[in-house]
Amino acid sequence: MDRDRVTQAGFYWSLDLPGLTELEAREVQSVVNEVLPDRQAILVDPLHFLSLSLDKMSVESLRDSLSSHGDAVSSGLREMFEEWIEVADYS
Repeated sequence: MDRDRVTQAGFYWSLDLPGLTELEAREVQSVVNEVLPDRQAILVDPLHFLSLSLDKMSVESLRDSLSSHGDAVSSGLREMFEEWIEVADYS
């Protein structure tokens, strides 16, 4: 993806550290917040959120499975997927 298009579209790099305990995640968060004070590390509790790293083909499949006339959540997800695919197409 063209880095300028990614930034302008509001997409960003992230970091996944599989296998962390809650304590380890909080420690990493603290270090990141100290080292990068202009950023804020966000903890993601797996009991409340599902974090996925999806490739383009998976995102296209999910987008296609969502009705364009669905509820607000489905429509919002579909729109987000379409925006990401549009940016990814310029890679």
